Amino acid sequence: MEVGTTMEIKNYNGSLALNATQCGCSVKDLVISLDGGASWFYQGFINAFEDHIRAAVEKVIPENIIGSTSKLDSLLQGLPRSVSLDNVTALNMTFVNDPQYGNSSIEFDISGLFTSTVAKTSNLQKHPQLSLSCGGASNMLLLSLDEDVFNSALEAYFKAGSMHWVVDKVPDQSLLNTAGWKFIIPRLYWNYPNDDMVLNISMTSSPVVSASGVVEASGDKVYGTVGLNDFSLSLKWSKIGNFHMSLIQGVIRVFLNTVCMPYLNSHLGNGYILPVVHGFTLKDIYVVTSTEQLMLCSDITFANASRLAALPVL
Repeated sequence: MEVGTTMEIKNYNGSLALNATQCGCSVKDLVISLDGGASWFYQGFINAFEDHIRAAVEKVIPENIIGSTSKLDSLLQGLPRSVSLDNVTALNMTFVNDPQYGNSSIEFDISGLFTSTVAKTSNLQKHPQLSLSCGGASNMLLLSLDEDVFNSALEAYFKAGSMHWVVDKVPDQSLLNTAGWKFIIPRLYWNYPNDDMVLNISMTSSPVVSASGVVEASGDKVYGTVGLNDFSLSLKWSKIGNFHMSLIQGVIRVFLNTVCMPYLNSHLGNGYILPVVHGFTLKDIYVVTSTEQLMLCSDITFANASRLAALPVL
């Protein structure tokens, strides 16, 4: 008996659609033998209806395959289109482009952008057809991140109103007293001598970053650290007159390196769970970096090997 089927997976409105384009079954030889009792009598009927039995088998098997394909298609259509990360952001899990097939692999591209659950965000990604590689190694899973992913996260938090901070505690508390600024902004000290201050930080637009840092992976989590490469500051308005922005920029740089970067790295150090299908886990993750992308290469294993026996047989 020979069974042949041709299937295709297409991107349909951000979900995967599975369709069996061709399916057939051919039974060349069919032998049914009965033993004992009146088997000699019934054997004649079986031989007489051999062609009908063969035709029934050739009909039922493709129907069962197509039926199982429909169930798998429903499963693919039911994959989550977004995954909530917190009360502000969600990860867009819709598929972009059609799957790409290799000799021993299939590539699925998902949006991967962060979206706001409380405000509308723009679509930063142009969905190019990427050419991905794990540096010549053969891995089951490859996750690729580019700067659009990080910028989409920043935009989502900005649109949600989360980029506003009031700082009243810093490692060097003298920075939040006018006495510490009397040589940098003299008028500030003259108007408010030896007064304590709070630093009110509010973003007027969504920040855009050029991503750089160190990324490590362990288990199902990815960890990272970032550093400040460049920073510039300009004066938009002031109620205490003009002052030298180069001096202010140096002080703010110290603040960013001693307060903001450690705060951000403390969150990155907790790790973020990588998106994997329930019931599976990642194995032997390693990081590949390029000038345009950050890629995580990994194999996939069943979280519970005993579940293999419970999987449906197509």
